[in-house]
Amino acid sequence: MSGRTWLVIRAVMAVVLMVGFYVLAIGTAGLLLLFAYAQVVYLKLRVVKLVIVCVAGAAAILWSLIPRRDKFIAPGPQVDPASEPALFDMLKGVATATDQSMPTEVYVIADVNAWVAQRGGVMGIGTRRIMGLGLPLLQSVTVPELKAILAHEFGHYHAGDVALGPWIYRTRAAMERTIRQLSNSALRVIFLAYGRLFLRVTHAVSRRQEYIADELAARVVGAAPMTSALRKVHATTPAFSAYWQSEVMPVLSSGFVPPIMSGFAQFVQVKAIAEDLQKHVNATEAESATDPYDTHPSLKDRIAALGALPQGPRGDDRPATTLLSSVDKWEQQLLSSLFGAEQFQTLKPVDWAAVVDRVYLPAWRKLVADNAKIVNGLTIGSLPLSREMLIGRGRGDLEGDGRITHAKYVIATSVALLLVDAGWRAETAPGEKLVLRGGDTRSVLFEEINAFAGGERTSLDLGLPAALPLS
Repeated sequence: MSGRTWLVIRAVMAVVLMVGFYVLAIGTAGLLLLFAYAQVVYLKLRVVKLVIVCVAGAAAILWSLIPRRDKFIAPGPQVDPASEPALFDMLKGVATATDQSMPTEVYVIADVNAWVAQRGGVMGIGTRRIMGLGLPLLQSVTVPELKAILAHEFGHYHAGDVALGPWIYRTRAAMERTIRQLSNSALRVIFLAYGRLFLRVTHAVSRRQEYIADELAARVVGAAPMTSALRKVHATTPAFSAYWQSEVMPVLSSGFVPPIMSGFAQFVQVKAIAEDLQKHVNATEAESATDPYDTHPSLKDRIAALGALPQGPRGDDRPATTLLSSVDKWEQQLLSSLFGAEQFQTLKPVDWAAVVDRVYLPAWRKLVADNAKIVNGLTIGSLPLSREMLIGRGRGDLEGDGRITHAKYVIATSVALLLVDAGWRAETAPGEKLVLRGGDTRSVLFEEINAFAGGERTSLDLGLPAALPLS
């Protein structure tokens, strides 16, 4: 079946399903009102409660069908052509190649993603085209890969996906409101069943749309850049989430802001992390099953489809961030947008090399002070602790392994502070283990304490007196 034939069938299916839902909803509401009318006029209110239930159910359904205006909230700072001519030159080139007009607004977002949409208006009427480009995405892909991603996104405009999208989205939202309103009604079952059918069909359509957009990207840029871009996005999406939670948030929560994009570049280059990401992509690509409710085909199926298309040229390995005038500028504007200008102004800049001294050490001292019960009376010589002792000294609001893990961490933190106070240096970098160095001695202390307390190590020689108290 040709892509054009599929587009016609898809449009018909979408319209039929949307119209079918509104016919079902209005018809159900009409029957409820008719039944209530019959009770009043012909049966003289034999069952008053039943009349109230019918009228309330009809009102709930009809209220759920009323279209809501799309209240657009900017997802990040807006980019204008004057400030980023290189990026907009690429956008214009892709728009021309896909025979599409430019989006009216382009935003930088905090995600390993790019998207296009029609926003504003009611039920798709009075909308405008917008695009979101993830700063972490630009950090992760090359210039040709970004061009392929943009061609894929313009492919959604080209195929009419974005024009139909608001109608499908609003219909789905109306279904969800109806199901919520009928939470205590037997009628809910009917709308749930129709909703599942609607999702299965429209998500099958969405998966087909992805193939069509991939094909357009391959024709415009080449299948090879699109394939490598897909693999990178699947790898760096969980990587950025892990980096944000484990590395960035503790620093932000302490009132500091590190160089986030350069830190992410360091994070994904750490050998152990890079290996894990490659394993993740390999495992994802090996999966062939696609759930009927998935909006995207599996990575394996998308790459297989791209394999039959012209691969295109290779050779330009420049990171996509070279298209920006300043990564740091957009990073700061993005953070200001996420946290609010006033809160962002309170954050103090800090280099990753200074994070241990300015963030971790003060946090460690507070942790030990707040959990003094765990370390009071303990000395270096009293290590390791038995499971029973760790449970006995652990926080009362934790249970079992959680209490043990927390107690071991407090003890390891206390030992780390003793070493720092004795002249050792604590060091780390994004994605790297925290290391303490004293002269020629190097200790991955937190791992060693954990192994020592668990009986996996028989000694912990840090050069500290056995009688030295932990607090």
